[in-house]
Amino acid sequence: MVFHRRVTFRCLLEDLTGWSDASHASFATRLAGVTRDCAAGRQPRDVVAQTLRSGPHLSKLDHSVIRYFDRIFAVDEPEIKRESISAVTDRLWWKLKTARWRGAALPDLNSEVVWLCVAGLRSAGSREDFYERFERECSTDSSMFLPEEADELLREIEQDQVRLSAWRLQLQVSILVMIGHAVAGAPPSAALSVRHPKRDDTLASVSVSIDELTIDGDTLTEALVVLEIAPGADEAWRPLLSQIVVGTLSSTVEDVRIAPLGSPGEFALSYGVYVDQELSDEVERALENRRPLRLSGDIHQGAIAHFSPREHLTEATVEGFPVEALCGHWFVPSADFLGKPTCSVCSERYDSLTPEA
Repeated sequence: MVFHRRVTFRCLLEDLTGWSDASHASFATRLAGVTRDCAAGRQPRDVVAQTLRSGPHLSKLDHSVIRYFDRIFAVDEPEIKRESISAVTDRLWWKLKTARWRGAALPDLNSEVVWLCVAGLRSAGSREDFYERFERECSTDSSMFLPEEADELLREIEQDQVRLSAWRLQLQVSILVMIGHAVAGAPPSAALSVRHPKRDDTLASVSVSIDELTIDGDTLTEALVVLEIAPGADEAWRPLLSQIVVGTLSSTVEDVRIAPLGSPGEFALSYGVYVDQELSDEVERALENRRPLRLSGDIHQGAIAHFSPREHLTEATVEGFPVEALCGHWFVPSADFLGKPTCSVCSERYDSLTPEA
């Protein structure tokens, strides 16, 4: 199990002193302010996301007790023994001890999250010793130290950002693989259906074709990538989709054309690009090692949970590279897969591999 480490705003702002990097303390204060305002309806989520991107993850802030917390909960193996705070009985708390700092961590084993909720200094023999005080204050009720609404909101916004990054990467890899197969002369694949990263709505489709051009005796390969916006799709996604396609094709994009389709409001964006060495290298990287080696007949993006062999799965989730599902699709796994609809083909094939009880 890989624990997702979280630190509460209350702990950051009220408990911790002696920061190794004062700018990290300032960032925590700023992020707590906008997130609490967002939880109260005074700030949009985009402001929190923007602030979040301007600094390190809260579990990577430069304070000795946070560094220790991040390290010891990076993995959870059977041989690792956790010491609980036995005097607090309303919920499970684990002890943290590093130099003079002490802390209490709250695990949520169902979601594989552990929270650093409270911290303080060791002072042996004193009523102000951290564990002496924590046990006294929480003898019957430790709820005062639980994560607050803003902590849970920040976790949700972070998950949205991770999901969007994985969705973006999956789209980029899929386009590069389609170009690679088209250049290699493979039969035309089905258009890539680009789904909403959180819902099953179709935003667009992407298709690739290849032309061979002869200019001054030199043969050049041109890829035409067509981004077709789905009828009724939210136009707010159009700039991001275009940005992803252009970013995938790098600076070699020669031409962008807007072509109206059959109905009013329907249109396609066409991107002409020469397959030069830079783009060829990107295609090769997308095809090698753990990248997709073939295209199935039905490729899609979407917020759907697939089954995949465990090999490389944890690494793929952390590093953000695609793995092959049992159904044959390639997808970028997400740590936050609970609640998503499950691929029916994957479920059937998984059941066929599972011995009956």
